[in-house]
Amino acid sequence: MKMGDMVIISVDDHVCEPADTFTRHLKGGDLATAPQFHTTKTGANYWTYQGNLLASVGLNAVVGRVPEEYGMEPQSLDQMRKGCFDAKARLQDMDINGIAASLNFGCIGGFDGSRCFHAAPDRDLALVHLRAYNDWHILEWCGTDSARFIACALLPTWNMDATVAEIRRVAALGCTSVTLSENPTRIGLPSIHNAYWEPMWKALVEHDITICLHIGSGNPQPHASDETPIEAWISTMPMSIAVGAADWLQLSALQRYPDMKIFLSESGIGWIPYFLERSDYAHWRHKAWTHSGYGGGCPARCSASTS
Repeated sequence: MKMGDMVIISVDDHVCEPADTFTRHLKGGDLATAPQFHTTKTGANYWTYQGNLLASVGLNAVVGRVPEEYGMEPQSLDQMRKGCFDAKARLQDMDINGIAASLNFGCIGGFDGSRCFHAAPDRDLALVHLRAYNDWHILEWCGTDSARFIACALLPTWNMDATVAEIRRVAALGCTSVTLSENPTRIGLPSIHNAYWEPMWKALVEHDITICLHIGSGNPQPHASDETPIEAWISTMPMSIAVGAADWLQLSALQRYPDMKIFLSESGIGWIPYFLERSDYAHWRHKAWTHSGYGGGCPARCSASTS
């Protein structure tokens, strides 16, 4: 397929990190204490980090299988299509699929890094390893073809000074997006409406970096009951981000930084028209007592982009 035939830019893809993710970006004690890749006697792969076990969810890597073979398998890299963990093979798959460019979220740290680095007891060590992970993602995975892979960095948001420094560092490496939790209170941090985040907003806008909010990175997807079939949960999963979208739409920083860019990743788009209509109505009907801002405008004008 010729490049001119590729018309899709996919901003919600995933990568299953290979066993040597940290090998070329750390050495000595830093490498020895980095997340470790393991294989069980049955062949399943998993990672450990600072006493935490980071299991794989195989459903995110069933590409190439017939639907009858979908499920929680595969649990090892050997059971996956090579493009799930090998950048050169991914480019070949993108050629087949007609994908011009792709943004990839990681697996071992969760979509925003909180499952691995934020949850680590030793945060100073976690900062070293998070930076190494970003180096692998930007320089090695995306560096395989920087014209076709869109870099998306993790941020050490438990430390605001380190967060701002990492924004500047990854921007210098050519990174144009970061992934954050849609609701940081779920990982023990202040809400997005807290002044804690002001330095980050400023740094992101100054470096023209887009914020990506992936479903499942903050607010949980509701599941009606333990007896409810899983397909019901899958059906409403993308729409669950509407809670986060409403929260971010009320973010006062959007007025101070009108160039701020926010993507809702894996959110779908069909629910957006009603969401914006309802947001505009709520603002019109209740602004007299809620004192919401929007700079004299309405929520729809402040709405974020979605993927």
